[in-house]
Amino acid sequence: MNRRETLLAALALGAVPLYARAQPQSPERRYRVGVLLPIAETAERRLPAIRGQLATQGYIEGRNLALDVRYSTTNPDAAQDLLALKPVAILAVTTGAAQAARA
Repeated sequence: MNRRETLLAALALGAVPLYARAQPQSPERRYRVGVLLPIAETAERRLPAIRGQLATQGYIEGRNLALDVRYSTTNPDAAQDLLALKPVAILAVTTGAAQAARA
């Protein structure tokens, strides 16, 4: 990842613990995080790093975390699909993906 992508990932992942502290704690609580990638090939490189960073904060996929991954190149409505799932945060890897999620 380059510096910009690393910064975007850190900012998005940093929002999850803040949101979690603001919510009543429940052992069954599962946090939904949307991941918006440009193409499927980037998932092979980026998803393990994203999962690893979340795991260091105590968020384990399948236990208390659900990652919803969408690809903006193959699905122009990917950002809308993620927003419909009501995630606590969306990690957008590219500027275009971030702008689509924001809109």
